[in-house]
Amino acid sequence: MKRLLIGLGMLVCAGYQSAGAEPITLKWAGPAPADDSQVLAIELMGDYLEKTAPSVFNIEVYPAGTLVKQAGVLPSLQSGGIELAYVNAFDVASQVPEYGALTAAYSVRDPLHMCSVLNGKIGAEFGEALEQKAGLVPLGATLFGIRHVSLREGKDVNSPADLAGVKQREPASEAWQLQGRSLGANPTPTAFGEIFLSLQTGAIDAHSLPIPTSYRLKLHEVTDQVVLTGHYMNHLVLVVSKQVWDQLDDRQKGLLQEAADVARIYNDRKKMRDEMELRSVFEDAGITFTEPDVAAFAEHARKVYAESEFAKGWLDGLAQRLADTPSDNPRCFHLMNQQ
Repeated sequence: MKRLLIGLGMLVCAGYQSAGAEPITLKWAGPAPADDSQVLAIELMGDYLEKTAPSVFNIEVYPAGTLVKQAGVLPSLQSGGIELAYVNAFDVASQVPEYGALTAAYSVRDPLHMCSVLNGKIGAEFGEALEQKAGLVPLGATLFGIRHVSLREGKDVNSPADLAGVKQREPASEAWQLQGRSLGANPTPTAFGEIFLSLQTGAIDAHSLPIPTSYRLKLHEVTDQVVLTGHYMNHLVLVVSKQVWDQLDDRQKGLLQEAADVARIYNDRKKMRDEMELRSVFEDAGITFTEPDVAAFAEHARKVYAESEFAKGWLDGLAQRLADTPSDNPRCFHLMNQQ
């Protein structure tokens, strides 16, 4: 019995960080402000690791672009400047263009479907492509927000034809600009920090940010109407540098994945709560919410993508596989009954 206990003790000790070993430092950086749920989720991830496996990992958090700006996140991951960050299909579009369908309007139906897709088989395949082509290992996809069309001045909007000529702010990339056109609008490249002034002066007529992001930028002060298009379930994929991942042992990888799941579930729940609670804040500010013919918007988007050069490089059948994926991924239990 004594020898058995000694043997078990040796096995347990072998599974933990060697005494005196330095923690593995992972720097996370991104543009989100310090009080955003995605930043709080990473801080929670660090706290969880410290409680479950003291001194194995040290997560350093650099929010609000203090270490790298948005455009520098991907290069910094790939050069070793940082080890952890959120990316999405738009960020890596040039390196994995075959997964461009993940950037399309109405590619997924709702947050639960997004979670089921990107944390399921298709997400695993996307992750393999990220690892092979971009040197990034995904730890799970989480919600950034639900994109709707928000108008500077209210108008009747029921179909894409009603957005003809509307100057709608979209980021400058080809994928984002195409998404704006797929809604019937005239996409207008505008820097993130310039949206408020551009709406205020009429340089743009609309934007398509999620409600929590719009609130954070105070865009409800220069907005009359939110058209509930729900055209894109904006996702974030937490990734770790492959160079770092390959140096971890199996236990360390398991710990990091477990903590990433805790962070993902926290962020998803907080984002969904904000989506619901902030609607009343917007309504109190005098903003009108209207419901268009979503089926008409989805059909128009499908035709625009089908006719575009951008979509010709997509994996054959991927768009249909996205549509056919059921919303029943057990990794997404926390979003069930939340729609």
